[in-house]
Order: sequence, then structure tokens, then C-alpha cells
Amino acid sequence: MPVVLPFRGVRYDPARVPIHQVVAPPYDVISPAERAQLHQRHPANVVRLILGEERPQDNEQENRYRRAALFWRSWREQGLLRTEITPTYYVYRQQFPYRGRQWTRLGFLGRLHLEPLDGGMVRAHEQTRSTPKEELYRLLVATAANFSPVFALFHDTAGRVREQLERVTQSTPIYDFTDDAQVRQTLWSTPPPIVPQLYQALWAEPIVIADGHHRYESRLRYAAWRQAQQTAGGVDAFIDQQLPRAGFWYSLTYFVASDDSGLLILPTHRLVRPQAGLAVRGQGWLETVIQQLPGSAFEVQRLLPAGGQPSTPPATGEGRRQWFTQRVEDVLLWLEQGGEVGGQAAISSNRRWTLPRPHFAVVDGKGEAALFSLNDGQRMAEAAPGFSQAWRQLDVAVLHRLVLDPLLEEGGPAAGAELEYTQAAERVAAALADGEAEIAFLLPFPRPDQVEEVAAAGEKMPAKSTFFHPKLLSGLVMDDLEIPVTAVPCGGE
Repeated sequence: MPVVLPFRGVRYDPARVPIHQVVAPPYDVISPAERAQLHQRHPANVVRLILGEERPQDNEQENRYRRAALFWRSWREQGLLRTEITPTYYVYRQQFPYRGRQWTRLGFLGRLHLEPLDGGMVRAHEQTRSTPKEELYRLLVATAANFSPVFALFHDTAGRVREQLERVTQSTPIYDFTDDAQVRQTLWSTPPPIVPQLYQALWAEPIVIADGHHRYESRLRYAAWRQAQQTAGGVDAFIDQQLPRAGFWYSLTYFVASDDSGLLILPTHRLVRPQAGLAVRGQGWLETVIQQLPGSAFEVQRLLPAGGQPSTPPATGEGRRQWFTQRVEDVLLWLEQGGEVGGQAAISSNRRWTLPRPHFAVVDGKGEAALFSLNDGQRMAEAAPGFSQAWRQLDVAVLHRLVLDPLLEEGGPAAGAELEYTQAAERVAAALADGEAEIAFLLPFPRPDQVEEVAAAGEKMPAKSTFFHPKLLSGLVMDDLEIPVTAVPCGGE
């Protein structure tokens, strides 16, 4: 079974530091402007640890990683950060609005024993890129600490973990505040009597990394490096179950049940950005996409503007933006309803769509739109012969293999064009209205069962397939990897 242990967290002292001023989003969603704002917000903001300022004179000896290590040490010496005396789990609840509904996601933070992502008890679900992993690794080498959690899914079929988490939420929280994104963030320390009960309620099935693949892979690399630095053997090298005692063999991780009612996975839409020489003569981009489809692989249903809306967008001005905003919202509504017309949209990460076939929608710069549904599964079998049926049924995989990749490849109508990725409908509409995108490919909400099925097959979804909303905060609880594991709950010393 996956090993998830309590730990002695390092966290801001609420008597010394206003918590809402020192936490930050994960490093990979912080824009340059937000980075500067976070640095100005408080001198002890965690951004100085996860994404410190870069200076012209930086070199191998003096750089943002070295400065992060100095901040980490000095804040602890000053008492701004305090270390828990007793190992514990932290219950973490996020309450947030999305599309007219209030959501509540409930999970907990613990130390996950690192294992290779090779189909064992810890599995990846999405492709990653190398540059962020190198940056994260350098930060680990400098600080020996985890400042942000990995996000993992697990099965809680009997609800035993949920029962324990709910018990903890009846106690007084450590932190309870609303952040800039209007997410209410609440954190509890698990009372000592509940720690062993929560440990015993944990699962025997594999877990899936939902978000934070870069962090997890960087931590694996760091653990191997640290192990190579140490003398082999030693009576204190292991604890019960032959688990390594050293803290660097563990990852700060947030766990949420895959059937949690607040688990919201947003789709990541694709925008094809214009480029010099990129033009379609005499027709719109939607027609170009339809014409280059392989045979009868797709059923194409054109989507007309809603009643009362002009059939074509205004040429310029705010009216043009408003027109595209409504157009994109209408098309997304079709996707959310699985192609049905009328009634209320039901957004649920656990709902199976009315349309069982892989599907997506297209909107171009002229405002033309259509819903594409895969007609011929054999086309995907031919386009992705080495992949499982679960992978070939992914909406995003079908989009890329049969439509987007041929469109962008050498000799294709949009060869050399760049892709922009976004979860925001407002960005899609603005990009189309302002000519910053030639065409947008809109995807339906991914489901947790799709994530788990692909991971169980030992495969990874294409990059930028999922966006778990909202992101987990950095700096809420941190983990000093120099603190060893001292015991397994109920397992003795």
C-alpha cells in the first residue's frame, strides 16, 4: 500500500505573521506581475522561497536558490516559522464559487513515501516538461525542504477517511481566511487521538498524482542524490516496515478522494495564435478544419448563434468582444450539457456526459462554431496504436491526434503556429475578438475516472490535459526534509 505518514510541519506563527499576506499560489501559475506584487506584500511571503527575484549579477554561488535557503533559515531563527513538536496530519478544506455554485473540497496533508512512477503504488497521469523540474531540483538542493504540496487522488470507497476528516473539522482551525481568488482556506492540525485512526483508515490501492508531477519527479531525483551522499547501512537507516527514516525519502502531499464532491477538474482549451504568412483564403478556419478531417471520422454539428444574437460579430469595438463572450459561453454550455439543447447546464466533475463519444468544439475568428464528435474509433486505433482504449477515448487525445497535430505539422494549414493554453472562457473570447487567436479548440470537463483509468494503464494524458481547481496554496504548511521519520502510527518505534 502507499505509505502516508504524519509529519512535523513547519508553518507561519499566526501570532507573528498575518497568514493571508504570506501564502502564495504554486510557482507555475504566478505571473511576472503577481510575482512582484507578492514580493511587495510582506517581507516573509513564501514567494521568496518558491520563486525569488532574479538579479543581473546572479551566478552559481549567488542566486535565488541560495537566497531562498537564507530566508528559510533566518525566518525560523526569528520565530516567524515554527516547527510542530509532534508529527500530525493536516486537514485542508477549500470552499470556492464556480459558475454559480459553491464547492467544498476536503482533503489532508501528509508525508508520502517516494516511489518511482513506473506503475507501482504511485502513478503519474500527465506528461511533463523538463525545465521546471530542473529549477525545482536546484531549490531542493539549496533548501532541503518542501514548500508546496503535490496533489494526489485516492479511493475512499467506504468513506473511512472522510469520516475522520469530518471529525477534525469540528475542532478549532489553525488558519481560516479567504484569499485573493475568493477561496476560503481552512487548515486544522489533527488531534493526537485521531492520527492513528486516520493512518489505519488509509487505503490499499494505488494513488494517482493529480497535480505537481514536476515537484514529485524533482523530489525523486533529490532523494536519490541525497542517498548517494550518505554512508550505506546504519542501524538508524530504517523504521518499521523497512521504511527509510530520512525525511528526504518523503514528499509533502495533499490527498483528496477521487469521489469528493468538491473535486473540480477544468479543461484546458487550445488557441491557435496567428503568425506571419498564416492565412486562410476565401474561407474561415472552421471550414479549413472540417476539410482536413480524415474521412468520416467525425460527426460535425454546426452551432448557430443563440436566438436574439446577431449571426456575425461586429467588426470592431466593445460590441465585438461582447458578441464573442456570449458565443464562447453558448458553445461551452453545449459541451457542459453533452450536446443537449435547453435546460440548465450541470457542471459536475463526476458526471458522465450525455455524449458518450469523445468530443470537442471549435470557434474561429469569424464566429463560426461546431461540435465535433468522434464517429469512427478505428481512426484513433490507427493514429495511436500503442495506447490503451482509455487513452484513445480521451477528448484531448482525439483532438490532438486527429485534428490539431495534422493542422500544425509541416505542410499543414497552420504549420508553425503557436498554441496558447487557457482554462478561462474570457481569455478565449478576448483572443478571438482581438485577433490574437485564429481559432479556438474547446474541450469538455475531464473526469476523475478518466485520470485514474489512464494512470492504471501505465500511460500519461497529453500535457495540459487537466487543471485541478483551485490550486493548493504554497506556504500553508511546509516540510523540513532534515527532520527524520520517527515512528509509524500504531507501528511502534
